[in-house]
Amino acid sequence: MDIENKVMSFVPALIAAYSIRTGKYLYVNNSLNKLLGYSPGEFLNGGMSFVASLVHPDDAPMIFRKNSEALKVANNKKFAQKMNESFVNFEYRMKHKSGRWVWLQTSGSVFSRDKNGKVESVLNISVDITERKIAEEKLKKISHTLELQIKQRTEQISLNEKKFRSLIEHSSDAIALITKTGKVSYVSPPITRILGYRQNDFLGINGFSFVHPSDLPRATKVLSQLLLKPGTSTTVEVRVKHKNGGWIWIEVTGTNLLFDPTVGAIVANFRDLTERKQHDKWQELLGKVTDKMVASFDHSLTLGEIAKLIVPIMADYCRIVTVDERKQIQGIVVNHNDPSKISLTKDLYNNYMDKPEMTYGVGSILKKGKAEMISVVDERILKTVRRYPSIIKITKKIGLTSYMGVPLIARRKIIGAITFSSIQKDTHYSKQDLAFAEEIARRIALLIDNSRLYQDAVREIDQRKEIEKKLLMRTRQLEILSRASRDVNKILNINTIMRTLVKSAIEATDSQAGTYGIINNEKMEFVEYLSGSRVKQINISLEKGNGVSGIVRKTKKFYLSNDASRDKYMDPALQKRFGIQNFINFPVFGRDGEITACFELHNKENNEAYGKEDIEILEGLGASASIAYENTQLLNRQRELEKRKDDFISMASHELKTPLTSMKAYTQILKNRVIVTDDNEIYHFIRKVDDQILKLTRLVNELLDMSRIGNSKLQLNFESFDFNELITDIIEAMQGVTSQHIFQIKGKLKREVKADRYRIYQVITNILNNAIKYSKKGSKIIITLKEDRNSVTVGIQDFGIGISKEHQKYIFDRLYQATESKEKTYPGLGIGLFISSEIIRRHEGVMWVESRKRYGSTFYFTLPLVRLDMGQKPVLN
Repeated sequence: MDIENKVMSFVPALIAAYSIRTGKYLYVNNSLNKLLGYSPGEFLNGGMSFVASLVHPDDAPMIFRKNSEALKVANNKKFAQKMNESFVNFEYRMKHKSGRWVWLQTSGSVFSRDKNGKVESVLNISVDITERKIAEEKLKKISHTLELQIKQRTEQISLNEKKFRSLIEHSSDAIALITKTGKVSYVSPPITRILGYRQNDFLGINGFSFVHPSDLPRATKVLSQLLLKPGTSTTVEVRVKHKNGGWIWIEVTGTNLLFDPTVGAIVANFRDLTERKQHDKWQELLGKVTDKMVASFDHSLTLGEIAKLIVPIMADYCRIVTVDERKQIQGIVVNHNDPSKISLTKDLYNNYMDKPEMTYGVGSILKKGKAEMISVVDERILKTVRRYPSIIKITKKIGLTSYMGVPLIARRKIIGAITFSSIQKDTHYSKQDLAFAEEIARRIALLIDNSRLYQDAVREIDQRKEIEKKLLMRTRQLEILSRASRDVNKILNINTIMRTLVKSAIEATDSQAGTYGIINNEKMEFVEYLSGSRVKQINISLEKGNGVSGIVRKTKKFYLSNDASRDKYMDPALQKRFGIQNFINFPVFGRDGEITACFELHNKENNEAYGKEDIEILEGLGASASIAYENTQLLNRQRELEKRKDDFISMASHELKTPLTSMKAYTQILKNRVIVTDDNEIYHFIRKVDDQILKLTRLVNELLDMSRIGNSKLQLNFESFDFNELITDIIEAMQGVTSQHIFQIKGKLKREVKADRYRIYQVITNILNNAIKYSKKGSKIIITLKEDRNSVTVGIQDFGIGISKEHQKYIFDRLYQATESKEKTYPGLGIGLFISSEIIRRHEGVMWVESRKRYGSTFYFTLPLVRLDMGQKPVLN
């Protein structure tokens, strides 16, 4: 077997030769195991009869007929002159060793003839086409382009060994043959695309001369080990010098075939890892930037830390500028690889900043609010500022080779800018770099915006309630955004990603319905329409430039209309079909900055118009979809941050508990002393202090419970007790809190309940306190007790303000408060009902609420009366 045939044995196609006379196989390559799960020996020993038994019954007649016809033609004297010509090609199913059916496409050729010119043996080349067959069954319409591709692939499969060699040489990976001394004896053409060199540039050269000095010891060690193990393969990642002078990461997989006389070399497969390495580096940077963002509300300090992270990963020096409401410079953060050159960057900034005609730089970004990039800073670029020799001089002294800048935008306002500059001769920013820079800028803008909101809240106490409302809305939207980001980053199917995205967008913007489109063959195809919990299949395909999606693709911006019936881009038939009143369409971008999909929301609740808050959250959701495949690493980081938050709450609560206990004791001592002095006024104030300490203690206990729940450390101490007696005790205690409400008990339990008495006391007390707080004085509060064979149901009904339907599904969420702008608000953190529902859930019970606005609320929970194993604590989820 010559070197070409040996290399061909590594291709993923099944190559087999069998004898017509004996029905035995003469040769089967190792790809058989990958395709059908059998070893070559099983086919060689079993022969044609064994292989025929594996053919699907429906396909066997066709195969035998085509083989017979082909042999008849091949044995013809005229055809016999065409040695090794392909004479049969068919597709069929064979049973995999695991039992499943695998679709194969086989091309048969005459392998040898006897002395009379008759066919003696046949060579079959087979490839797995199962995925293609499955795709053919699912697709209803196959375009002319796809038909051509399938035809080309089918023809390609039937090519001979020379064609296979051509396939390898045109592969995305490069293949080289290396001698034991490290010299290159052959390299395939893709080496030019990967490293920029021609094939002849490598021949006879020691391949290690191209390896980065830092990676050379590791590469030589791997080669030495490979030389000691003939027939084995190993993989190493190294940096290799590109013809342009730069270094790129490649993955080299070497197979030692020095022992094989037909090869006599190490077969090396080269794969370009530059993009993957860049992606990994970006994701690591993104995670660190996120860590810095959540670590502090002081953005002036955090921006300095972020600038240190950006250099040198994305730039040799960067500048972050923030502006106030009047667009005046508020702060500047600069970082450089070489601290001694920071003064030069400041000189460059001071020279161009106040010149309005400058088309690039911080001033231009702040004015236009658009990202900008100069991929290559050359003489052509410098000519544009020839009026200012000082700028040209400083630019050359710094050695600037590439530049990009991005505005910091939050809530549709420009709040600053960030610039990235490179001085490396082989580094030039691309559209992908700019897209990632925009994502960093979006997060920095969010950091600055949240920081300013926090500082405003501290400075302006009088506006606290309005700010809390905005923060609550933002928190809910960010929770939806966070949940959607987590969900889509677990998904690799674009339809499922977009479906999840639209569901989250509908929820976040209170829309009634939505849909999404995905670009396929330059057409925007809409296949699903989501309304409520229903997903309806649709089939709408829009040419580029048509409809709402057409204007979005053209402008690369979202499109909003609050009157669909008069909108010039809305198709009247679609508007009528789906009852669209108002809508907003957002683009989803790929890594190259081009639109890959869009999503559209219809009919905001209560006929409201889509506003800037909706746009902000949709921008975030769109960005999440755009980087869905790149954010998996952030999931683990997010879980870690949640744990840190719970640990912090636990630590802070424990630290507060000790001084509160001391304050309680000192207050009691003061009360005792004041009683002796008979000073009623001081006694009144001390009682007020004591009440506030009690409230604070209760809050600390709730925070501790919330932390224990988050860490699965909430302990339950089960005991049997009289539930009726517990209700009586609680009502007696409540009568001491309020004399303005009437408590009424309906029903009585006949059996004892086995549960944690203290925790159930806590649940009922919490619900009763809410009933007192949210109902009028003099109204009734009804406690209902019912039991069946396996459980007890407790209902607590008030006749207060009630809870809106849209709040009811969130009422048991942690830190959720069902506030209404027109209602009186009550202080609280929104953790009481969360803790209560978790306590009931850990008792293997259920808690829910039934309520109507202005008619009051009834909170229910159940407790099991019979447990399989009362000696064990319930499993904590």
